[in-house]
Amino acid sequence: MIPSSCLSAAICWKVASSTRSPHLVTLRVRPSSSLVIGSDSRNTEAAEVLSVASNAVTLKQPLLSNWPAGSFVVPARTARLRVSQAVSRVTDAIARARLVFDIAGTTTITKLESTTTFNSTPVWITRPNRVRDVDTDYQRLAEVLDFATGITAVDDHAARPFVRRSFDYLFKNRSEIAAFRGWLAARLGRLTAFWHPTWEASIVPTKKILSNQTVMTVASRGYALYFNPMPGRTEAAFLHKNGSWYFRTIQGFGAGTTGDEEVMTINQSFGFDANPEDWVAICFLEKTRLDADQIEINWQTDSVAQVSLPMRSVKS
Repeated sequence: MIPSSCLSAAICWKVASSTRSPHLVTLRVRPSSSLVIGSDSRNTEAAEVLSVASNAVTLKQPLLSNWPAGSFVVPARTARLRVSQAVSRVTDAIARARLVFDIAGTTTITKLESTTTFNSTPVWITRPNRVRDVDTDYQRLAEVLDFATGITAVDDHAARPFVRRSFDYLFKNRSEIAAFRGWLAARLGRLTAFWHPTWEASIVPTKKILSNQTVMTVASRGYALYFNPMPGRTEAAFLHKNGSWYFRTIQGFGAGTTGDEEVMTINQSFGFDANPEDWVAICFLEKTRLDADQIEINWQTDSVAQVSLPMRSVKS
């Protein structure tokens, strides 16, 4: 039995050796689940929950010990250590180990889809934690045809690269973690796609755009010359300084009045005047899916977690 790091509580007053545990603070348990009660890592006791009330938890069996007020109470899961465990000796008196447990049974998590959508598809707008470089791989569906005759050919099925990125995220409280786990459950691993901003400064406005305009002047990036309406370059995400998101379809790029500028045509005006400094971020919007069926949540504390999400662009 191992404690679950994502939830914790404290006993408000002493627990006697009975089947009834008094009021628990912020503890989320359900019938037939398990609890671990203790004062420190060496003094603990596991118990199974019979029923849960608003101010008490009834256990299936009496506790073996008396636990004073202030003892910790955490949900617990049945788990097994894996067959091999690696231990590193830092010094002759210090050891470092990373223990991996396999949880017995399954966990039911309610799917929670993002309320922000574009073209009926959810948009993942959570800002990543840029503590590390974002690694990007451009992968092509290409095969090298070599018949050992001295001439080789390359067959590119998609005629475009698919982009793979890994973003880090930091969730600072249990509400954020619960929302992320619900969103993760809705992804069904690699199955369910979503829109995701690239979070790259690819589109930089240089002039004010009026409320009824659909042409934005941007810094030259060579889009007018090399722009190809391929997936990942036909949609854009606009984050205004008031916190509002706007999503638009890019209809094309053209030459600007100077060599340092280009014009970008979008399918719909914003309905308000916006100066370049009014935008917190403008970037391409890509149709994306997770690039893994298993995502590891790294718990820093019982209410702070870090996650690295591998994503891969798909055809929109």
